Parts: sequence; C-alpha cells; structure tokens
Amino acid sequence: MKKLILLLFIPLVSFSQINEQSKLNWKDLDRVLVFPGCKGDNNEELRKCSNEKFSNFVIDNFNWRDDLGLRGLVKLRVFLKVDTMGNIYDFRVKSNIAEINKQEKINKRVERMLRKVPSFEPAIKDGKKIERRLNFPINIKIK
Repeated sequence: MKKLILLLFIPLVSFSQINEQSKLNWKDLDRVLVFPGCKGDNNEELRKCSNEKFSNFVIDNFNWRDDLGLRGLVKLRVFLKVDTMGNIYDFRVKSNIAEINKQEKINKRVERMLRKVPSFEPAIKDGKKIERRLNFPINIKIK
C-alpha cells in the first residue's frame, strides 16, 4: 500500500514586487498582501497569519492523490501573481517530474486549487494598491 506525505512550506516572504518597485522588501510596504481572515497590528503579524492560512488552504485543497504512478519525492514550485484587486493570475509550475503528460496533469491540479483561493487584500505601498508575485513549494513524498 502506498503512502503519501505532503510536505508544504509556503514562505510568503518570497514574494517580490512587480514593476519598478520590484526590489521592495515586504518590510518596506505600508501593508503586506493579506490572506482573507487575517488580522494583525503590523506587517509581521499579517504576514505570519497569511502564511499560515495560505498553507492550510493549500493542504486542504490540493489534490495530491497518487494516480500517476509517481515515486519518491515530487517537488513542485508554484509561481503566481496577485493583482491590485487581490486576485491570482498568471501562474506557472516547475517540477522534477520528467514525463510531460504527468507534469500537465499536476499543473491542472494546481490550477484547480488556485481557482479556489479567495481574493487577498492587496499589498499597499505609498497609499496605492500594488501587484505582488508569490512563489511557494509543494513537496510530496510518495512511499
């Protein structure tokens, strides 16, 4: 019997800025990108809460069943953008899966999960909503 173990690490500190403000650190923002339901008195608290809630969302919503015949550690890295309205767009997935058809099936699973993500509260810099980039790993150990 096969066992799946989902190892998920989502460091929201890994997002970066889009456009000319691309070198901004999250500490330089008026407000960081905030996952729905998060409250906090400062960016550190908001970022920590967003990280935790987004991680839990991915764990609860990503379909990681092994019907593709994969073995060992499957490593995915998801890259996406969040617009000024807080909606996800323009995502891509990199993985260590060699077979194209299996990679495409995993990409579709990621896309289905991302379509369920509720809108974020957008990041703010100098009083204006700004777009942000996010990337996070999903590591699945298949025994």
